[in-house]
Amino acid sequence: MTLPSEDVLRELVSRYAHVLAAHGEAFEGAELVTPTGAHFPDHFARDAKSLGRLLARVVSYTPLGEDVPLEIGLIEDESDDGHCTSGCSKAGSRVDGVQRAGAGYRVPLPLTETGNPVRLVCALARGVSAAVLAEAGETIDGEDVGAWSEVFAVASGFGVVMLEGSYVYAKSCGGPSIHQGTAHSPSELAFLLALFCATTDTPTRDAR
Repeated sequence: MTLPSEDVLRELVSRYAHVLAAHGEAFEGAELVTPTGAHFPDHFARDAKSLGRLLARVVSYTPLGEDVPLEIGLIEDESDDGHCTSGCSKAGSRVDGVQRAGAGYRVPLPLTETGNPVRLVCALARGVSAAVLAEAGETIDGEDVGAWSEVFAVASGFGVVMLEGSYVYAKSCGGPSIHQGTAHSPSELAFLLALFCATTDTPTRDAR
């Protein structure tokens, strides 16, 4: 894996440093969340109850208050011709940010993401972190919301989850493909994950 350019690395350090400087207390005690039964012990049956339980589990690892209402807004995926039924992956299935819903937020979730555990947890972690971003009072341009939410997600401990979601081997109508469910590239997220490990004294072996 090739490291990003020096300019990109500086920007990543700057953003991560801003999050810790402005909201450091909120992230105190954050632990590395691993995609294992240790952090996700709940049975998942791909139904509304399971999705709600998984959403609550993701929220529990972030500084988002329990008094902030969250709901999932499932989005139907459509192929270019409207007739694809193979369950293939599409590059456009990533959704950035959250929507206001009363006193809380609606986390948009493409329906196809529910069929892959890596993509599903990554999407929910990004969505919940976007809500954390909004609750923090950060004013971010629309096109940067996805990237900033991932910085907040890494600070919450979801670095491994983000890294996995940035490179998912998938099936598409044209053959095998790689699905990137993140705004940052794998190398950028690996660097952010390294920053998390360094600032929280988390052994890198835990990330491996």
